[in-house]
Amino acid sequence: MNSPPPTDRDAIFARRALFISTAIAGLACTGKSSSSHGNEAKDPSGGVAQIERGGGDEGQTPPPGPEGPTTHTPWAEVMAEAPSLDVPAEGLSSRERALLELHAKTANRDYDKLRELWETVPACGADEDDCAVWAELIAGLEPYYDDVAPGGCDSASGVTGTVAARRAAHARFRGGLIRQLEHHFNESAMHYGTASAASWRQALAEARAPKPMPCLSPCPLPTFRDIVEVVPFAQDSAALDETEAAVKLNLDDVLQQARASAGATIVIRGHADPSEANPGPLAKQRAEAVRTWLVEAGVDADMVEVQGLGAELTIERGEAGLEQNPRVDFDLIPPKPGKDKSAQP
Repeated sequence: MNSPPPTDRDAIFARRALFISTAIAGLACTGKSSSSHGNEAKDPSGGVAQIERGGGDEGQTPPPGPEGPTTHTPWAEVMAEAPSLDVPAEGLSSRERALLELHAKTANRDYDKLRELWETVPACGADEDDCAVWAELIAGLEPYYDDVAPGGCDSASGVTGTVAARRAAHARFRGGLIRQLEHHFNESAMHYGTASAASWRQALAEARAPKPMPCLSPCPLPTFRDIVEVVPFAQDSAALDETEAAVKLNLDDVLQQARASAGATIVIRGHADPSEANPGPLAKQRAEAVRTWLVEAGVDADMVEVQGLGAELTIERGEAGLEQNPRVDFDLIPPKPGKDKSAQP
């Protein structure tokens, strides 16, 4: 007997079934991550930042060096351009200090590993079975392509705009080093012939392949949401420019979080670049300008404190610092147990 023709109701159920099955497939945790995840890398301290995969040489054959595998700029000169890792002796909460010190420790450990790669000059071809140096290079690079960073829930509490910005700055810097290393080893492999170059490119492509993603994070949700927004300022200025989208949007976000954080204390912290005139007073004036804006917008004045850190807690060095360092960030201090009146019945 022939089946009856499908009804509109059958068609609707069929479309729903297709939609649900597609959604479930997209949420699968054990498969490979999508291409968009391929460009993300976790900071060992817990932050997330963009790292480009590859250095633009994939699929191309770089010319061999005239006298052998190429060498790099001396490592000391490279690290002179690295973002700051300094942690001031005073003025920070214990929670933030712990995060900054942890980030400095893990970042320096990463740089020590990258230095070993930076100073490696292969003495044999990547296609030679008894040449182990290329496998060691892949083993050194591969962790930086891994979307799944080792655990730790330290980011659940105490993250400030400075902590987040430092993580992002060092992730960008490491990404640039990795791209240079890829180019360097492409050239070194080509020096030993096209077969060597092809073998290296294949191994590098396998190392870059996206890794499986975890389903759930084991980290507990924080009671209070950290304020990671940063309010930027123009060089040598303490004036809030609300015509700048980054200023207005971040101020509005901070205002909403302040309203949702009854009982907490918000420490408004001003920062400056070392090249600015009078960085100490200027940083304090920036913090006062933001405090005035928040209080006028309805935040309880007793809820906010002002702190000027001068140029003691910078993000970048040189010209990049002139854009990143003049800023105000926030440290949210949760209330002590039993002190949040809004939480009482």
